[in-house]
Amino acid sequence: MRVTDRLSTTQRAAVLAAYANKESPSVLATQFGISRQSVINLIDEAGLPRQIRRMSDEQVDEAIRLYESGFSIAQIVRRVGFSSRAIWHQLNKHGVQMRDSHGRY
Repeated sequence: MRVTDRLSTTQRAAVLAAYANKESPSVLATQFGISRQSVINLIDEAGLPRQIRRMSDEQVDEAIRLYESGFSIAQIVRRVGFSSRAIWHQLNKHGVQMRDSHGRY
């Protein structure tokens, strides 16, 4: 059984509606307790076009401020709604001194 099959019809519709209203797959995954890839699979199955979202300068600044004040990347993901990979990439790109991630983002 696929993960998205465990969502009710109402939940699937809610995921798709939120995505259509520009919510990120990462935030939806957290909200509905499924993986980001499951959200993307659901979007693809519904035939919705993929949204390309980029972090604004303000979001990058917030991510940097939060990380430098001790927040983990996972905590920042929940705050700004982008994937851990996107957060890590922006922190690294802006020369932020990264803490040991023990193999995680």
